[in-house]
Amino acid sequence: MTRRWLALGVLTLAVLLIGVDGTVLALATPFIQQDLGASFLQILWIGDIYSFVLAALLISMGSSATVSATRSSCSVVQRLSPSSRCSPHTRRAPRC
Repeated sequence: MTRRWLALGVLTLAVLLIGVDGTVLALATPFIQQDLGASFLQILWIGDIYSFVLAALLISMGSSATVSATRSSCSVVQRLSPSSRCSPHTRRAPRC
């Protein structure tokens, strides 16, 4: 049960950082518009591109974390039980 609370805390902090980051961008928008002389459409693009890049990073980092977790769990399972069903080419983590 403690690991679940730890995971929840880590995820909550990550979402909090994303929220704060979005707030900073929203508050900086008038200053960005004034300093760069950007139109409303260009400012809209800045916000949209920021969201797209953030989403792409979240998806790619989540995928790489899944792959690395699968590989590490497979290596642990193979060391503990040589007759395990986990091969180096397994894409899914073994069920415990």
